[in-house]
Amino acid sequence: MNRSAKATRPSPPNVHRAIALLTFTAVALRAEVALLLIPLCLQYLLYGVITFTNLIKIGGLTAAASVAATTLVDSYFWQKFPLWPELHGILFNVVEGKSADWGTSPFRAYFTTHLPKMLLSAFPLTLVGLLADQRIRSLLLPVIVFVLALSSLAHKEWRFIVYVVPLFNVAAARGAAWMIARKRRWASRIWSLFIFGLLLINVGLTYTFARISMENYPGGEALVRFNEIYAQEKNVYVHLSNLAAQTGASLFLQTHTPPYILSTDHDFRQHTWTYDKSENLTVEALTASSAITHLIAECPDSTGRRNKQCDVEDWVGSGEWKQIETVKAFAGWTVSPTAFGSGLLRVFDMILMVKNDALVILERT
Repeated sequence: MNRSAKATRPSPPNVHRAIALLTFTAVALRAEVALLLIPLCLQYLLYGVITFTNLIKIGGLTAAASVAATTLVDSYFWQKFPLWPELHGILFNVVEGKSADWGTSPFRAYFTTHLPKMLLSAFPLTLVGLLADQRIRSLLLPVIVFVLALSSLAHKEWRFIVYVVPLFNVAAARGAAWMIARKRRWASRIWSLFIFGLLLINVGLTYTFARISMENYPGGEALVRFNEIYAQEKNVYVHLSNLAAQTGASLFLQTHTPPYILSTDHDFRQHTWTYDKSENLTVEALTASSAITHLIAECPDSTGRRNKQCDVEDWVGSGEWKQIETVKAFAGWTVSPTAFGSGLLRVFDMILMVKNDALVILERT
């Protein structure tokens, strides 16, 4: 190992703490972190930062304590003993392969889709850092092994690898520093302008994605509006469709039923509300259930895409339901036809967000 690599090695106490924290995280919070912990431990062993005996002691004691803690706590809340949630998740998603039911992606997806989307303009700088500095290659080796290991699972989501973003940003920063530190002043200035441009692109993309995310949770918006519309009703039984449940209609917004997480109004605690998330119920089944008083339903669309305007004829045509309100969601971008009307290019009016109807609030007549 070269002198610079030795100088930047983490100290044994820091490594011990990192292993303990990552072990607890993998056991109690996110099982996939174990796939990051394993190559890190192997690297620390090869570098001589930790001994095998200390690794077994720290990892074993932390794992045992973490298993005991998570089993006791989660078994109490779920009223099922013994229950180790992360082990259950591994058996369900990996061993039984049930995660594929939520969609599959090709092996390369993390490298070609998810990482570039998370890193944005830092992605090319990361590649420069990898080529320019041996220490960056050493830093990212266990991270790349981690991503490769997760790539072997058919179901992929960006949140499974989000832990690697800070390390890739370190690599990007090293790549930027290498580009700026050119001996020729003109080359350094050109690279500085290039990096500044990448930062501007990053800000623009971050703003764009944030706008999309704000408009991409119609379920949460629909449930907030529903709670406002029927705030004075004491007896409500509302069924939430799959789309609503998947896009923000969470427990935190169920303000009219225990555990009253966000509700400070004690009058709500006198209400008898039910938020039902039963899946795979047809229009006929929902209509036939006399207990259901309201619906937050998906806009019917045989093409698989959201409609521009929600056609609820399947619901209201029966005479059992009346439409109260529709909630829109992000559907894309379009160029404004009036942006060029005056002959002057109005940059901020050129691109418009398109929002189509996604959910409809229905009340039993």
